[in-house]
Amino acid sequence: MTATRILLALFCFAAVSTANAQSLPPEGPLSVTFTATQIPPAKPMPLGGGKEYVMVNMAMTASNDEGNPILNNMGGRCQLSRITDPSAKTVETRAWSPSQHCNHS
Repeated sequence: MTATRILLALFCFAAVSTANAQSLPPEGPLSVTFTATQIPPAKPMPLGGGKEYVMVNMAMTASNDEGNPILNNMGGRCQLSRITDPSAKTVETRAWSPSQHCNHS
């Protein structure tokens, strides 16, 4: 049983160590087109004091303008929360993606 586990571990290590990703350019300009669609369209909720809160769910796609593999033919999803204050003419937006957290203001 121990020999079987050792062989399995070695096989897994060999499989992982020989995996190759597509070659990517080390640096340079990047031009990507993003497209997003709200699903379903957002409906604002009053917060008081004239402020409104909106939760936005978006389906997104990305394509590299040169066809390079970086961010090419990708699908994704982004969730945003937005607070608007029309009297102060301000908007606060926070965005989340399933893989990471990002803030936008």
